Amino acid sequence: MWFPGHDTYCKWLVGNLEDTSVAFYTNWDQRREIVLRKGLKGMPMGYGQSYYYSFIKEPLTLDFSKEP
Repeated sequence: MWFPGHDTYCKWLVGNLEDTSVAFYTNWDQRREIVLRKGLKGMPMGYGQSYYYSFIKEPLTLDFSKEP
């Protein structure tokens, strides 16, 4: 189920540490095509490589098989 801002969240999840002009300011429909062509395995989350950008530096694992 979509929620307000899901496209921005999706773009952050597949940011690949790219510059915000490439990853953030691109329409999600256009960005999705690029991401699906490249594949998701090993793709970093977030934007940029400077201290004031938003990205995850260490590996992150989400386990949705367990209930809270």
